[in-house]
Amino acid sequence: MQEADTWVCPNCQRAFFKKNQSHYCSPETIDDVLAGKPDNVLLVFDELLVAVADWEPQIIGAGKKAIIFNNGKAWMVVRPMKDQLDVAFFYDKKLSHPSIFRARLDNMGKNKYIHHFRLKQPGDLTPEMIDMLRKGFNYVLGSIKKRK
Repeated sequence: MQEADTWVCPNCQRAFFKKNQSHYCSPETIDDVLAGKPDNVLLVFDELLVAVADWEPQIIGAGKKAIIFNNGKAWMVVRPMKDQLDVAFFYDKKLSHPSIFRARLDNMGKNKYIHHFRLKQPGDLTPEMIDMLRKGFNYVLGSIKKRK
């Protein structure tokens, strides 16, 4: 979802909400990041994308070996692995759920936690997981608005 008021890096063509946003320039596209992955990984990524793509504001782009979901700041990072997706999202509290296999304070900001879960097959993404992702989306969006 790219809006008219975005800045596009002239080097890597990634879109951002903030002009001259600091980032790692990566020539990869989302297709590049997903290239060569098995069907189950592609299908579960599609399922995840359908679940969150309409949330706004949002820009979805590729970084080095990852797909970054940004609503002013990165709120979710998806890393396609050999046979699954690693999905990481941020929230201000440590969440507890059977699907979360790791949650820790983020080393770039001591006031937020990064949570990870893995998706292997279509159907692994549950309504509870989508609710947690929405909390992460809203948390990051709210933290940006508080600073303005």
